[in-house]
Amino acid sequence: MKNVLAVVLLALWAAPPAHPAAPRARAGYTRNVAIVLYEGVELLDFAGPGEVFKAAAQIGGVDGMPAFRVYTVAASREPLTSQGFVKILPEFTFADAPPPDVFVIPGGNSRRLLDDAAAMAWVRKATPEAEVAMTVCTGAFVLAKTGVMAGKDVTTHFGSLAGLQKAVPEARVQSGRRFVDNGSFLTTAGVSAGIDGALHLVARLLGRVVADQTARYMEYAWSPEATAAGTYATLNPSTDARGRARQLADETYNLACLFARAGRTAEALDALESAVKDGFGPRDVLERDEDLAPLRGNPRFAAILSTLDARKPAPKS
Repeated sequence: MKNVLAVVLLALWAAPPAHPAAPRARAGYTRNVAIVLYEGVELLDFAGPGEVFKAAAQIGGVDGMPAFRVYTVAASREPLTSQGFVKILPEFTFADAPPPDVFVIPGGNSRRLLDDAAAMAWVRKATPEAEVAMTVCTGAFVLAKTGVMAGKDVTTHFGSLAGLQKAVPEARVQSGRRFVDNGSFLTTAGVSAGIDGALHLVARLLGRVVADQTARYMEYAWSPEATAAGTYATLNPSTDARGRARQLADETYNLACLFARAGRTAEALDALESAVKDGFGPRDVLERDEDLAPLRGNPRFAAILSTLDARKPAPKS
């Protein structure tokens, strides 16, 4: 089934977001995403964002490069327990973890981190160096210790709002918010709210199309906040112009299919020619797609197939 939102997506692409958040320049395409773990960490606090970033890594991949490299980091590589029954083996320690572009501090027994000098040293170093720090639930108390929350809107689990306000009197602690984005750091409410915050971050970094596809893969009923949704680029702002043209080609192809099914042949062929010009292919996709059946036999459709044939590399002698 084709993406029935293709028309809307193309219209959104034509108009840039009201407040675009330009991704930070990096040496490569893949971002490191570190998920901080500790004894007593809340299970969905880290598993929810972990699922989002891992799924988006492939959905938002470009030319074989994943959008994210997701890994865990803790005080040691010894097993730790989440929710009293799940054993986890962290991949890295605070001493040897790769520098993160994004890191997630989940909630739970977050006092374990607050009382760990090595953990707090890692958080204090990573916070200004990372592109985005994200907290879930009481993970906000850990980030609060770095001083970044003063004068900012923040949130946490509803049961910890008063405690966070006491910990950071200069912050504006928000009730009833799934997440609050301050650009360099993002705080979310409790447990499942981390999924919403992570999907928002994917949309911000990789565009609305990747975030929507990620939510669909997860079968998660994501409802972006209206004020945030207006800031998302439609296509992936983290890739180059060629990559964005390729994404646009996919959506233009979907549009061609919709036109073909509606009997709007000329518009379907216009859209299909545009998609192929921007890099859509290969030929067999067009030949077997039932949505394009009304176009077969049309001379313009045959010419499009010939264009795709001309792209094939010459056989080796």
